[in-house]
Parts: sequence; structure tokens; C-alpha cells
Amino acid sequence: ANITTIMEPEGLMENNRRPDLVVSNFQNNNKQLLLDFTTISTLSTNVIKNSWKQSGYAANTAETSKRQSYSNAYDVVTYDFLPLVMELGGCPGKVLILKYALNPLILQFPIGKQHQVKIRVT
Repeated sequence: ANITTIMEPEGLMENNRRPDLVVSNFQNNNKQLLLDFTTISTLSTNVIKNSWKQSGYAANTAETSKRQSYSNAYDVVTYDFLPLVMELGGCPGKVLILKYALNPLILQFPIGKQHQVKIRVT
């Protein structure tokens, strides 16, 4: 697989929004995958009342919010949008756990000068 990535490209979405990463040639799909990475605290005011009741509640709420806020910002014929959310306490959202169970994807990109993030999406 000849997977290519572009960090924070401009001009793909409306209202000056930029995905964190664009992945091309993934899963033999003609669409490019727009990835948006987000973290959320389980102590955030909009999720604190339910976070303690259900593991992953904050992450899943953030995923839903991202999907809604980005729903009209990109061309659905050309792109797929995938919000990848991790709770600050360590619980990933459903998309990060379930979306690519059969086709793992390892993403590597630099964060600053000394750190590199390597994510395996499975």
C-alpha cells in the first residue's frame, strides 16, 4: 500500500477549517481520509455528569460533536472524515477502537522538534 499523508493542509474544508492529517490510498479507497485528533477531559463541564457512569462517554460525546460541527465543511464525495478522540484519562473513543479493526493503520508524524507520535489505528 502506497499510503501518503499531509499534515494540516489548507483549502480542503470550508470556513478555514483544517484537518490535522489527510491520508490517501488507505484501504484501496478512492476517497481521502480527513483525520482530526482531539483530547477531552472527563471533567469537562459538558460531560462530567455522565463520564463517571460510562467508560468512554466523554470521548464518544466529543466524536459526535466533531462529526456534527464538520458535517458540512467538506465534500463527502471526495473525502471521509474521521474524528479520533482520546480522553485525557486514557479511554479512546469508539471510532478509534472500532473503525479499522480489519485494516490497521500506523500514522507517524512529528510534534515539535523532539517528539514524534506513532498511532496504530486498528
